[in-house]
Amino acid sequence: MRFKLLLFVCLLFSCVSYSALAQQNLEYQVDFSVKPIACIVKHAGQACQMTITVNWLSDKPVDACLYQDNKKLHCWQQKQAIKQTFDIELAKDMLFLLQSSDKKLLAQQLVRLNKSVPVKQRRRLRAEWSLF
Repeated sequence: MRFKLLLFVCLLFSCVSYSALAQQNLEYQVDFSVKPIACIVKHAGQACQMTITVNWLSDKPVDACLYQDNKKLHCWQQKQAIKQTFDIELAKDMLFLLQSSDKKLLAQQLVRLNKSVPVKQRRRLRAEWSLF
C-alpha cells in the first residue's frame, strides 16, 4: 500500500513538473521561415551569394535576433510579425536561428548549399579482379 502511494505521488509530481516545463518552453509560439532553402553553385567549394527572405510571426510581441550560425544579422524590438530580405554569402550549409533577447531559441531553419555539376568520376575500364 505504501509503495502504491509513493508511486502515485511520484507520478503526480512528474506530471506537474512536465506541464510547468512545457509552459516554460512554449513561452512564445513562433512561425519562422527562410526562403529559399537552397543555394546552387556550379562547383564544390564555391561560395554562393543570394538574397533570402525571412518571415516570422509570433503570438505576442517579442525581442528577437536573427543569427547566421554565430553571426548576428539583425535584431527586432517588440515585434510580432516580420518580413525582411538579407543579402548573404554561403560557403557551406548554414543554420539560421531566431533567438529571444535572453538567448532562448525560438526557431531555426537550415539553408543548404548544392552543386549543379556532379564530381566527375573516372569509370574503370576493367574489373578490379582482372589479372591483366
